[in-house]
Amino acid sequence: MMPPALIYIGIKKKGRGFRLWLPLFLLWPIVAVLFLAAISISVVTDLPSLIKRKAYFRNTRLAVGCLQAGMAAKGLRVWADNGEANVKIRVV
Repeated sequence: MMPPALIYIGIKKKGRGFRLWLPLFLLWPIVAVLFLAAISISVVTDLPSLIKRKAYFRNTRLAVGCLQAGMAAKGLRVWADNGEANVKIRVV
C-alpha cells in the first residue's frame, strides 16, 4: 500500500479562486521515524500482557491502526459547495 503523496486543495469564490498543492511525500520520512519510535514504545508497554500470557496488545494495535488509516486516505475526495464558494480537496 502506497502512502498519499500530495493533497490538492482548490477554492473558488465568485469567479476568483486559488489552488494549493501540499507535498506529503516530504513528511513521510519524519512519519516513518515517529512510527518506529511509537512501535518500539508500544511493544515495551505491551510486554506485561505478553508475560501474563494475555493476548491484549492495545498500544501496538493502535499504532498500526493509525498508520493504516493514514495510508487508506489515498484517493479521498471532498467537494463542498455552500452557494458562495466551492472547495475541492483531493488526496493523491
